[in-house]
Amino acid sequence: NRAEDKAVYLTPADSWGLNVWNVALAEEDISASVSLYKNFYETLKPVLKNYTDTYGKIFIYDIHTYNHMRNGPEGKPDDPLLNPDINIGTGNIDAGYWRNMINDFMNDLVKFDYKYYKPDVKENVKFKGGYFSKWINENFGNDVCVLSIEFKKTFMNEWTGEADNDKVETIKNALASTLPAVLNNLQKKIRKV
Repeated sequence: NRAEDKAVYLTPADSWGLNVWNVALAEEDISASVSLYKNFYETLKPVLKNYTDTYGKIFIYDIHTYNHMRNGPEGKPDDPLLNPDINIGTGNIDAGYWRNMINDFMNDLVKFDYKYYKPDVKENVKFKGGYFSKWINENFGNDVCVLSIEFKKTFMNEWTGEADNDKVETIKNALASTLPAVLNNLQKKIRKV
């Protein structure tokens, strides 16, 4: 989800101050990683072109997670006002063109029955979207609506990696609940073309 020159973490500055390598990567490892990166985008482009040619407009769920317990497992969570439960990144799409889609999507996530809480869903607070959504917009414009969906790791212990499977399933179902409005909004855009 980063531009090619930042796709491989080389220093802690590239990865939120974390040391991700015990030993510096060899040049051949970096080259191999960059090759895989390029191959991903080269493979994806004709796939998306086929979908846009076939359907006219498509929607992509660009799903990510982020940490909010950066002060340690026993530390205080990051400020909830700056760390919504679900952040919808729209910084790399034409948000005006897709406004109804964005609003319906966020409303569906808010009104879903999570059983254990009502999530704080905000737009562009924590993240506005990464290179993936930027690349899609640059290559496909308004034929593709890609929302960068960032879930705060309240569904797991971000220090141990242990997931709460019930919460994970609930998130999956919440995302599924957005599908009718996504399809409806795509149909409206296709009819206008």
